[in-house]
Amino acid sequence: RLGEVQFYFRAETDEEVQAFALIDRYSDPDPEFYEDSYRTLWSCQPGGGVHLSVIPAKWILAVVALVPHDLAPGASLRFLPGRYFLVEQPRQDVIRMG
Repeated sequence: RLGEVQFYFRAETDEEVQAFALIDRYSDPDPEFYEDSYRTLWSCQPGGGVHLSVIPAKWILAVVALVPHDLAPGASLRFLPGRYFLVEQPRQDVIRMG
């Protein structure tokens, strides 16, 4: 699952201090794009503050970029407003877009 970290915090549980993250979960990938791309294109919608979860920080497996998913004018594919696509290893030029 994908999620945007809102903030990290530490809390004591069972006499031990642990790190947690409050995340806003993104939707599952658009099934049509996902299947048509041989399960490589994750086009998702942000949670909008509705799908908040607290997770142990150690559950976070990777840092990725979610880039606005705007299609070129006249593209044969449908436009997906408010959607973002997953970039697993963003380069510096992608990072500067945000």
